Amino acid sequence: MVACLLASCSTTEASNPEAGPERTAAISPTPRDDPASRAPSPTARPDRPVEEPPRVPETHDPATLADQVDRAAATLRTGDPTSPEVRGAAEFQQLAARTLATAPPAFRRRVLALVRPGTAGAARSDVRAATLLSSMTEPQQRLPRWRIVAPPPASELLGYYRRAQRRTGVPWTYLAAIHLVETRMGRIRGVSTAGAQGPMQFLPSTWELYGAGGDIDEPRDAILAAARLLKAQGAPGDMADALWHYNPSTSYVGAVLAYAGAMRRSAAAYGGYWHWRVLYRHTRGTYVLPIGYPRTRPVLLPAPSYGSARPGGTTTSRQAPRGTVRPAWLGTRTLPRTADGYSEVRRTPRALRLRRWNTRDSVPALPGTGYEAVVTDPAPRGVIDRSTWRPGCPLGRDDLAWVRTTYRGFDEARHSGELLVNGSVAGDVVDVFRRLYRARFPIEAMGIARLGDLDAPPTGDGNVTGSFACRPMRGGTAYSQHAYGLALDLNPFQNPYRRGDVVLPELASAYLARDRVRPGMVTPSGPAVRAFASIGWEWGGDWSSLKDYQHFSLTGR
Repeated sequence: MVACLLASCSTTEASNPEAGPERTAAISPTPRDDPASRAPSPTARPDRPVEEPPRVPETHDPATLADQVDRAAATLRTGDPTSPEVRGAAEFQQLAARTLATAPPAFRRRVLALVRPGTAGAARSDVRAATLLSSMTEPQQRLPRWRIVAPPPASELLGYYRRAQRRTGVPWTYLAAIHLVETRMGRIRGVSTAGAQGPMQFLPSTWELYGAGGDIDEPRDAILAAARLLKAQGAPGDMADALWHYNPSTSYVGAVLAYAGAMRRSAAAYGGYWHWRVLYRHTRGTYVLPIGYPRTRPVLLPAPSYGSARPGGTTTSRQAPRGTVRPAWLGTRTLPRTADGYSEVRRTPRALRLRRWNTRDSVPALPGTGYEAVVTDPAPRGVIDRSTWRPGCPLGRDDLAWVRTTYRGFDEARHSGELLVNGSVAGDVVDVFRRLYRARFPIEAMGIARLGDLDAPPTGDGNVTGSFACRPMRGGTAYSQHAYGLALDLNPFQNPYRRGDVVLPELASAYLARDRVRPGMVTPSGPAVRAFASIGWEWGGDWSSLKDYQHFSLTGR
């Protein structure tokens, strides 16, 4: 089956001119009259929250992309295969190969020439496989009638591959490569238009020959059956010919050989491939089909905009990638007040609808290259004096702790920021930001609110992540949980507050469309909600009377 391509997946509802009659793209049995099998429209609303989209490669500068590829490869080689860092690196590796496979040849050659020698071979192999697989199908107008599920654990699958190798002599790397290409190691469930089934894509008639009475949908049985088929067709003596009998396409054979070779050369390659997600080529672009699809909405990845391949060259586009340049007018356009005392809510300016520009640190960079945090409890007098604390606030100045922490910016770089929080939760807050850093959750800016900020003329475009602010609740007179240092607002612009017609920040209405996930947004199943839940904090996005997507608090208020 050619369901899951490195470059992306393609539906088999359209014919594949290079695929043989017995190998078609689709899988496990989902009845066509089952509502769960119906492919959603790309504009349909989701039934459940989506996964966080993978990190998209940099494409306006070859040197930057080459550096990103090198760093991802280093993480895959040295990291814990089960860690969020390795998962993120693997997903980036997948998208980088897809991006380079579709890039202008000069840009692709320049990037591959700049990556380190230890990375270059694997990168070229992945790009070659992506190019070959994408040549087998065209982008489709409809999303597929698949279900996307979590795959079996990598260690479990590796045991099945090695067991099949012991019984047949077929190297396990080829079986893993076939599994990767066919169903992304078991993530895709469905039945092809030709009737092929299971994680290794067998027609029932072929299964009768090689299944040995096993279950076509059981990974252990299907992997062993695939090894029997390859063995019967000349493996391991002539793997290329055996693979051609598995799928009579030279592109398919070339891609499987490339993946198998990568796993043979590097012990880390298999763990990286296991993390790859389901990508699908649509006429609108490439979609990520998350676990839970079709009930969970697919995510459309941004189209790459390639820069110059010349050393020191500039981008071929007249503008930098959308959303990466801070508008010169930001923070300068005051909004009028309304009769209810709030500021006027206005349509989000185009420049802010995809907001992901670089950030500026609020404190000197913390030492080291990874996550770092420093807690000073109680907070120094000078820090308190420049905050909103004043006599009469509901907690004493010695009850506040000064937290300096690193975080990821939208530029993928390491940044340092500061917070004032209740000293009793300082350690928990550090744990949260450690998790967000490892999950590569981007933050635009982090800082401490100053007294003048509370009465500053509203511009409706602020986006500073912060905690302590000695102020009442919105629309009330009682102190908010921020005044106790027991609440935190995360990327307020990407995660606005809404109650009736009131939206804060006032220009952030575009981010009320929560089913269109963009960088920096908090999603119900995403890393931010999980991180805060791990310390017992609740999310304002779960409230029923209003929605405060930026807000997390210990008390749930």
